[in-house]
Amino acid sequence: MKNTVLVLISFFFVLTLTQADEKGYLQSAYDAMQAGEYASAVVFYEKAIQSKDDYAPAWYGRGLAYAHLGKIKESINDFSKAVYLDGNMADAHYALGLSYIQDGNYTSAISCFDKAIELDNTKSDYYYARGNSYKLNKQYDKALVDFSKAIDLDPNNGLPYYARGALHKLEGRGDASLRDLEKYIELRGNKDGMEKEVNRLIQEIREGRIN
Repeated sequence: MKNTVLVLISFFFVLTLTQADEKGYLQSAYDAMQAGEYASAVVFYEKAIQSKDDYAPAWYGRGLAYAHLGKIKESINDFSKAVYLDGNMADAHYALGLSYIQDGNYTSAISCFDKAIELDNTKSDYYYARGNSYKLNKQYDKALVDFSKAIDLDPNNGLPYYARGALHKLEGRGDASLRDLEKYIELRGNKDGMEKEVNRLIQEIREGRIN
């Protein structure tokens, strides 16, 4: 009996130590992400995954770190693992969709955003991202619907105004384009580094140069 108790104490000590290590790795990974040290974050997430390989947030976190490092194939693999382990992680589906856009796979991106929206239909960014995927896939009518939905959900989200304005211009709707592009400037100014480009589009519309 004494030996059995010692074995159980040893087991629970190792289990507790492993859990503590895992928590420490995740905190260290989070701190590294906040500091912009993405390569270090990858290392810490890797240790957390080695400690508990069925924990979806660790795969999701490493996917984010890989995405920041421009390692798109790796981010796709990790986000895919995260949604496999926990299909209800809307942000993981969204992040996977963004990586598919970077990879040029717009159809897969749309599917990911479809799932994210199914899980949470209140996020302006989800519709904006799917709208961009539709636009890149030359499905302009659907893109327009999603940009408008993104604006309805968050009227202060400037990027959908730019996207919708550019699409209106592409399809020859000058007045609608002008309203959206001017609204983007009002909301965002040069926060995205695009003020010069947007003002160029506005000038073209005022000069009657549409498309």
